[in-house]
Amino acid sequence: MVRLKDRRNKQELYVVPDYVNGRKESPYNPRLNRKHPKFYADATVLKAMEEANLRTDRETYNSIRKFLEALP
Repeated sequence: MVRLKDRRNKQELYVVPDYVNGRKESPYNPRLNRKHPKFYADATVLKAMEEANLRTDRETYNSIRKFLEALP
């Protein structure tokens, strides 16, 4: 499969090499270096909560952390 630079509904397009038809290809860009939000440090989560103008009490923090843990 080949990934194209074109997008449809904000989704990347993949085609069989025979059907590239001169369209620009997009290089493979693994996201291995990106850290999943559920592994963010407490300080990072609290800072994000402050920037979003959320309360930073323990109850709100626990709700946010529970949400992050549930992300796929």
